[in-house]
Amino acid sequence: MRHKVESPPKASPVDAHERTRDYLSEEEFALLLQGTPHSRYRWRNAAMLMLTFYHGLRVTELCRLKRQDVDLTHGRIWIQRLKGSLSTEQPLQADELRTLKRYVQQRGNAQLPWLFLNERGDQFTRSAINYLVGITAG
Repeated sequence: MRHKVESPPKASPVDAHERTRDYLSEEEFALLLQGTPHSRYRWRNAAMLMLTFYHGLRVTELCRLKRQDVDLTHGRIWIQRLKGSLSTEQPLQADELRTLKRYVQQRGNAQLPWLFLNERGDQFTRSAINYLVGITAG
């Protein structure tokens, strides 16, 4: 005896619980980067965006980057990953290396170990970076 088996109605996908895309496309990144020249901290902001996009950094990983993690001579960066991911040394792309060199020159000899410093010369917080990205995107 044959039974007719019908597929369930396609009201919702099986993975409806999964989140939608939570990353930028290259075009969206380029548009975001176009907002940085209008800031007085253009090199810092551009470097932060480039490192985050090119190396897939979490905001907290960006906040925790130290000046010693970046080797501008050899164009390398050490990334201390969070949440159990593997920490790695990665090459810097030419445009981010140029931007980082300009930023470090502008940054001067600040005594704090953090790579990116806010206006007051302190370590960035997650909320401050989120705010900056919101301003740049707007």
